[in-house]
This record gives sequence, structure tokens and C-alpha cells, in this order.
Amino acid sequence: MSITGLTFTRNKVPPKDALNAGAAMSPLFAGPREGSPDMLPSGGFERFKVGLRTKPPLPAMMLGVLGPKGNTVDEIVAMIRRGVASDATHPEGILWFVSVGDVRWTCREWQIAPVLKELKEKGVPARLANLVTPGKGATTGLFTGSARPDIKAVRTFAPGAIADHLTSFAGFFQESAQIKLTEWIRQGATASSGTVVEPYAIWTKFPNARIFLHQRAGLSIIESYYLSVGSPLQLIIVGEPLASPFAPEISFSFDARMTPEGLALSFFDVKGPKDLRFRVLADGRPVGRDRSDPEGWVIPRDALPKGEGKITGIVMQDVPVRFSRQKTVVLKK
Repeated sequence: MSITGLTFTRNKVPPKDALNAGAAMSPLFAGPREGSPDMLPSGGFERFKVGLRTKPPLPAMMLGVLGPKGNTVDEIVAMIRRGVASDATHPEGILWFVSVGDVRWTCREWQIAPVLKELKEKGVPARLANLVTPGKGATTGLFTGSARPDIKAVRTFAPGAIADHLTSFAGFFQESAQIKLTEWIRQGATASSGTVVEPYAIWTKFPNARIFLHQRAGLSIIESYYLSVGSPLQLIIVGEPLASPFAPEISFSFDARMTPEGLALSFFDVKGPKDLRFRVLADGRPVGRDRSDPEGWVIPRDALPKGEGKITGIVMQDVPVRFSRQKTVVLKK
């Protein structure tokens, strides 16, 4: 198992046969399974709260891998900054599916055509090709099945891009025969993944091609991965987990002023999808309940931070994707 596999199962190791066969299935996997069209629509982790109320799995990612065949600290910091800057930017470019003629590709070829069809219906530029064509603009994501892909053929990755070559040892850094996931990070991707032991050609141990549909629906990278991996227990996922390049665009202004009743707060110039919710924090603690109305926020004087404090206004969308923007004002007394 990988360290994030152990985190996911809260240190409980499944039966060895199920683990090795990729049959220890994640309750977060949204499908489909091979030979079955059944799947869940894209939606954030919030929707699993009711069904997994007692000890749900703990999805986790690594921010980076240092050391031999890993990335430098500067490369990891640059990747995190790309991810943070990508939120709600809706980058343009091409999503590549690079076909190769061995089992690493053929074991998951059944996933590709339905995803390409859905991407086309959504107007997403996507290409199925034998190689990435230089000079075709930024790459918003990449899926292939090669042990030694031509990573440098990708001239430019869009911020928030996911790239995977779905081979045996992309996450096994003691072995030199195959390229490591860290090469995608070095080239400009915001996330990649790889198994830490020989996974064999078992599709459940790797991301399903629907990962890109989940991301296009506005999910964060960590949500997109865990909804698309059937059995993530031998996989490490590396990148900026909260990067959400296709999240809804939300903007607003926020102000606070003292009145005889207390601190009056205002959300104004709010722009974004319908059914937004509003939340206020005083020094990081919620003040009252969330509201659907931006008006009428007043914090009584006795509930205000003593001395200098921070008042934060948060505007969020919850369904089907949780995404928020926040602004903070400093309250001085």
C-alpha cells in the first residue's frame, strides 16, 4: 500500500488478495466499471457525508516528492503556485489522449470513447492521437499509457493541468526503468500520480478517463482523482489538491462598519452562479449560521474580537461543487 492508501483506509489493511487484485473498492468511486454504464454524476465530497457518516475514508494527496528522481523544492513551490492561481480561470487549450499499442493502453481503451463523446458535447477541445503535436497551444490535461512518454513534447501545460502516463512504476522511485510522475510536474503539470508497487494492468488502480470530466465540472484536483480511481490503495497522487481551474467564477466586495448595534457587514457587487451562500468568520470562528441573503449581517459588540481582529466574508456555491471565495477586513478598536 502507499502512504496515502493507508491514510485513505485509516491504517486498516484490506485482505491481501483484494488489495493485489484491485478489488478493495473505494466508496468514493463514481464509476463506471468495465462492462457497466452505471456511474454517479460529478459532485464534491460533501455529497458523501450522509452515506459515510461513521469513519469515512480520508482522501489525501502529497504536495511533492523530493530526493532521487523527485522534484526540487523550487519546482514543488512553483507547482503549488500554479494550482492556486488556476482557480476559476477556465484555461483554454487541448486535452490529449495519447494512444499507444501495448497493454498499458488497451486495458483502459474502453474508457476513452465515451469520455471523448461527452467532452465533445460540452465543447471541450480534446484529441485522440498517437503523439502530442507541438505548436497546438496549451495542454489542459493528458492521458497516455507509455512507460517512457515523450514528456517534453508538451511545450506548455495550462495551470491546473493533470497529466498521467498510467504505468507500473511512475510512483516507485527506487526503480529506474520507467519515467516518474515527477517529470510531469517538472514540465509544468499541476498534478500526476503513480503506483508504488507493481500494479499489473488492472484498471481499478489508476485514474479513469472520467477524471477530466469531473475536473471540467468544477471539482478540485483531489476530488477529481478520488471520484475516478476505483481502488486507490497502491497509488500516490502528487500535486496541488485544491486547484480548481474550472470552478464557477465568484467575485464580490466586502465591507464592515461599526454601528450602535454592533458591526454591520455588507456583501455587495456579488457575481456568480445562483443559490450562493454567505458566511462570516470573526478571527476564524463562524458568526451565526450561513445565509442565502447577503444583507442584514450585524455582529453584536460583545461577540467581536477583543482589540484588533479579522472579519472574513465567504461566498460559496455548494451544489454540485463546493467552491468559495473569501475576503478579510481588519477590525481595529
